[in-house]
Amino acid sequence: AEARAEGARFVLFLCGVQTVTWPRARDLALLARREGIRVVAGGVHLSAHAPSVDFLVSCGVPVAIGEVEPLWDDLLEDLLE
Repeated sequence: AEARAEGARFVLFLCGVQTVTWPRARDLALLARREGIRVVAGGVHLSAHAPSVDFLVSCGVPVAIGEVEPLWDDLLEDLLE
């Protein structure tokens, strides 16, 4: 709350989500969204499992499919705007 009062903005990146870590990544994403924190997720599981992607997107979580490294700068700018 103190950081928000000072104007801080937060983005949670859930990177490298694999099938075994999917349930925990999903839960962290939902908890962060509930607190108003922006979340972006990506990883092997999400690149291969459309139902998981659809679920996160329906919860307001953008998902990076495939290699995200070339997009980091643009992605961060978009999120912070």
